[in-house]
Amino acid sequence: MRTAHAAAAAAVVASLVAASRAIAAWSPPRTVRIPPSALVALAVDGRGDVAIAWSERGLPPAQGATVRVALRRAGGAFRTRTLWTSRRTTASEPAVAVDARGQVTVAWPSAVPGRNGGTIRAAYGPLSGRWHAARVVSAGLAPVRLAVAPDRDVLLTFAAIPPARGDQAFTTPGVAWRTAGHRFGRAARLSAPRLVIPVQATPAVPAFDAAGTAYVSSPCDSVVLRTRPGGRRFTTRTTLGPRQVLGFSLSVSRAGRGLASWVAGRCTADVMAGDTPGPVVARALAGGRFGAPQQLSTSATAYATAAVALPDGSGSVSWAERNDDRGDVLRSAVGADGVASAPQPVADALVPVTATRAGDQVLALAFANPPVVPGPTLLVRPAGGGPDQPAPHAPSLLVASSDGRAVAATWSTGVPVGSRMAVSVWRP
Repeated sequence: MRTAHAAAAAAVVASLVAASRAIAAWSPPRTVRIPPSALVALAVDGRGDVAIAWSERGLPPAQGATVRVALRRAGGAFRTRTLWTSRRTTASEPAVAVDARGQVTVAWPSAVPGRNGGTIRAAYGPLSGRWHAARVVSAGLAPVRLAVAPDRDVLLTFAAIPPARGDQAFTTPGVAWRTAGHRFGRAARLSAPRLVIPVQATPAVPAFDAAGTAYVSSPCDSVVLRTRPGGRRFTTRTTLGPRQVLGFSLSVSRAGRGLASWVAGRCTADVMAGDTPGPVVARALAGGRFGAPQQLSTSATAYATAAVALPDGSGSVSWAERNDDRGDVLRSAVGADGVASAPQPVADALVPVTATRAGDQVLALAFANPPVVPGPTLLVRPAGGGPDQPAPHAPSLLVASSDGRAVAATWSTGVPVGSRMAVSVWRP
């Protein structure tokens, strides 16, 4: 009897130790003061350095806007700096990125109320030290996105202003490049993918694989544009399915490897009519070429997908369906050979949404109206095995590093509610 009790006690202790180790990989939360109404962006590098950028509006009845960034070296405290302020211009959600040496880039769209069009601005600087003043990059519209290449080049994407005589419901991306230590060069307009503009344009999503090939995609178009490794001209255009799709998701990993998924439905600029759902399709990228389409679901009720590619060539595609007034979440594993397995329901709705360059997977509630299941809402599944490591709090933002093994998550806290933002960083 004593032996049985001792064994049971040892098992309990072992489980508690395992749980404490899992949580211990997340750093103690650090807070920074941010207005509750601010529009916020988050970035982390492989060392665990964090940058939080946000735009805030002036107090009524004044217009105006201010863009700030809070910077923190791993284990240190946040320091906040003001990047730009205006009394007559509003600013939308910014984008922020941190390269492998800790240089930070912040970009944001701004506009004068009552006027058509807008302006894209950017600033950059180190985690500590002098920053270069904000400069105009181009005319353009929200949303903006940033991605950092392995050689530290930074790619900025935004929505180009539609031609005055064209279809005002659609536009295409604008892009600009920045070399480390230098400001953005002249922006260019791409011919694809198409961005839908119901109220705000769907984003042009930039990404880099490990060889430095740049990719641009968008949630409502199956066209993917690519550069050569280390290049800046988008010379390769691939149409993966019908031009108009829904929930297009592209994830890339090693050189010329990745995974794309989408719903064979349709985005619309008509907010009242809404998007058209459909079945889920995926194509694996290997050797710089996309494989044959694979239909993952026969149901025509899917409305969003999330593809995540891992360094070994495997990955996953997850999606959400609306069936009989309920939301279902499903996932299909993709092997290193690019072949997808039969879909499986995900009871807790936690699915891979991103991964670090090393292959640590980040699982979260990716889709709106997921099943309500008690348990963690964000966890990291370390590359190479080991227990899942739940975050200390449900996140409002999360991001994985592109140059190492780090994941950052934020959530609102403080009194009054939301007056501070807490940040925790996972590292193995």
